[in-house]
Amino acid sequence: MSKGKQKELDMPQVHSSLSRGPTRADRKCRALHEDGSECLTILTQARHTLCPSHHREYKKLYKSYKDREECYNKIETNGEGAGFEEKTKAKIAAGKETLELRNTVNHRFFSLSNNNRGHIRWILKIKSEIHNLEQKIADPEAEAESSAGSPSSTRNDQDVETPVFRSLLDPTIPMSRLEHLPPNHHVVILKKFMNKIVTATVEKLYSIAPSLNDSPSGKIPNERDTIIRFTFRELLLHKADADVLFRATKTQSIDKFLRESFIEDLEYYVKFFEAFREGRSDTFRLLRDAICDYILEPQPSSTTILGAMINTDDSPRVMNVKGWDILWLDFSDIADWWNLETFAIQFEDLVAVKTLSILRKYVTSLDGPKDENERTWYVPDEDPAQECAPAMLQGFLAVAKGSSDPIRPSIKTEYGITRERETRRYVVGRMDKRNSSAWELMKELSERVERFQVLVYDREKGDFPRHLISPPLADQNPWITRFRTGPEKALDSQPWKIDWTLENVINDIDIISDIMGNNMKKDYYEFIIIDRTPGRKFEILDIVADALSKLRGDRTLLSLYSDAIRTYIPAEDKHLYFEEISRPPFSQLGLTPSMSPQYVGNRIRCWDIPEAVRDILRTVLLDNSRVTSQQESRWISKVSADLESHGVITKILKYEPSDICPVIMPGIDGLDDIYFPYDLGPKKEYAGTGNIFDFDPSSNDLFEFSETYKRAHPNAIFAKGRVDLPYCAWPCPNLKGSRFSRLNFSTPEGRMYRWEKLPFDMPMAPHVWQVFVNTQFNNKLPFVCIIQSTLVICAKDPDSAAANLEELLINGQKHELKIFVPSPTSWTNDFGKLGLEALWEGVRLFL
Repeated sequence: MSKGKQKELDMPQVHSSLSRGPTRADRKCRALHEDGSECLTILTQARHTLCPSHHREYKKLYKSYKDREECYNKIETNGEGAGFEEKTKAKIAAGKETLELRNTVNHRFFSLSNNNRGHIRWILKIKSEIHNLEQKIADPEAEAESSAGSPSSTRNDQDVETPVFRSLLDPTIPMSRLEHLPPNHHVVILKKFMNKIVTATVEKLYSIAPSLNDSPSGKIPNERDTIIRFTFRELLLHKADADVLFRATKTQSIDKFLRESFIEDLEYYVKFFEAFREGRSDTFRLLRDAICDYILEPQPSSTTILGAMINTDDSPRVMNVKGWDILWLDFSDIADWWNLETFAIQFEDLVAVKTLSILRKYVTSLDGPKDENERTWYVPDEDPAQECAPAMLQGFLAVAKGSSDPIRPSIKTEYGITRERETRRYVVGRMDKRNSSAWELMKELSERVERFQVLVYDREKGDFPRHLISPPLADQNPWITRFRTGPEKALDSQPWKIDWTLENVINDIDIISDIMGNNMKKDYYEFIIIDRTPGRKFEILDIVADALSKLRGDRTLLSLYSDAIRTYIPAEDKHLYFEEISRPPFSQLGLTPSMSPQYVGNRIRCWDIPEAVRDILRTVLLDNSRVTSQQESRWISKVSADLESHGVITKILKYEPSDICPVIMPGIDGLDDIYFPYDLGPKKEYAGTGNIFDFDPSSNDLFEFSETYKRAHPNAIFAKGRVDLPYCAWPCPNLKGSRFSRLNFSTPEGRMYRWEKLPFDMPMAPHVWQVFVNTQFNNKLPFVCIIQSTLVICAKDPDSAAANLEELLINGQKHELKIFVPSPTSWTNDFGKLGLEALWEGVRLFL
């Protein structure tokens, strides 16, 4: 993976921020053969770390190691007496064999494993126990005297300790111990030769990593030198060699430790720091751990390694702001914006450094780099996580995206053959599992079935198979890129061939995760968001940011910056950042979006729209240049949610083609209204049978009805009332039949709804409504006449008014209608005063 500029996904005409990872050939078994050579077997699955042969060998060797450990623990050496020496020797042998098996397992199957840290105290404990047992065997009298605690004894622990016999060629044995041998003795000659090799190898190591030289001749260490020395200590912990670790706990100087090391260990250290100098990412996690130990206060579990305290438990640690500051200031040659994931321990660490980068903490100049060589971790044009600041500031960290050129489907014709290619945009992003908005965002985006295909995985619960927590998709492997070829005139009849799919994206994400952040805790949800419509402008990140803002009560961008400063910037620097965002352009980010009033129950839109006006609305709908603003989109969603809560529409959770998207038009009162200009073809095709065309639903017969009733009942009293309409629909069931009952619409956000009630804008809807009220009310209740939403109710005398009103209301409840009529005490015998010549009507369209 190249530094600074990530490669594109290897897919034709598709641009992606995701770097191309290693090929399948690079996914080799991580075990070593008995001779130390690498296993070259190719792994068949990305989740595997060992080939089948080595996996079987590992299980067998691991069982032997655990069996010996159990045997060691069972041997009791308390007290003395018969058999004490034999038991002690047996326990020493079992302990050494346990450590040897543990070393073999570690060296061959877990070289540089990140899981060794928790075993360090166990290794040192057994090593110390073996050492003490050897002391008992070597000098039982000293042990007895030490145990007795005789007050006459003045020897300290070092005096009591009896050295265990070792080879004179052991690096820890000084030349002075060979003075009893003649100078030409083969052991002396071999010892001098080995010392020269050790000295030369140590000097070679210092030439690669001069920071390690803590001898008196070395330089005074700066912060970088100190941390690289901590990195060496981390290397010893990760290698977890029992003898080496035990010696490191007894040695204060790195230089002394190196000069007493075996040549093969020194060569290993040289290889590591060569890889570290070359920028191998698998070495950087030790630098990360070194920084954490450097800034961490000593813990009860800490162990002294080469003169410094190192935390040896498995408790979770974090790469805090101080740690990122050290990387920025002292390791500019290693850390850059594209490999920061390598240094994160938990996902929240990566969120922190990306947020700090957006806050311009890690830039050379706040005005941006003046040339391409100027250091900066703020790269919104290259880093998907920083491309959309509002999304990142709300915790959504984009790790990859896919887009294409040209925006529209690509069609090329050569030699009479036409090739068409379609590409969908997508984003792969992550959110911390502790972020309360993560689940809400999953639900929000999953409901936008017309716009997106959304999959959300819990990576902490396993990668294979991935643990899906979002609703499953109908298409388990959605396509990203597809093409078809054929004669130009017959192209539409040709089948599509899939070129790139969700599975390809997932595979590349897994490979990059293995390289860049395999040791970072996967305490996040992973979102894969695919734009359902190919060729659409890339705006997924903006939509995610808007969705998060909506879920959090429409937070302003300025407030998001303020929260980030309070959370991540050290107290002594906060005032500088708050001062910066108080100036333009940041100070202009605090505008709160205007809120629309509650429409359903408080407003009724006009329903009697002339056909000419319908044609205008359809023209607006088909205008490709029409742009729905964020505020308009949010308002349509609000009204739709309100209609849903009142049972007018129901949400569609599985994708189906959308019949229409609403159009916003102004009303004569200055407020906006939404319209659904459906076009169902010629009226005769959907009118059905019956007398739907036999009347004009707008004709007002209320006055004539009242006159007729008055003639029949001279003492009659009357009241004018109305039927409550839910903003833009008649409160009667939608028509039966698939053409009408499945009538739907989609919002600009991508939600889809189906009508439960009869929408105003379905052609002939006023006729259908009037047929409904004629059938269910006007023909059944002789004292009621309903025209559109206006009604007149009569009673032959004041004594029967209450009963008539009750019967009307009961019938209204039966059909789920809300009817508003004055109390019978307010009824009048002079219906001419009721204004029956005028009908209630909704707010008309302003044109």
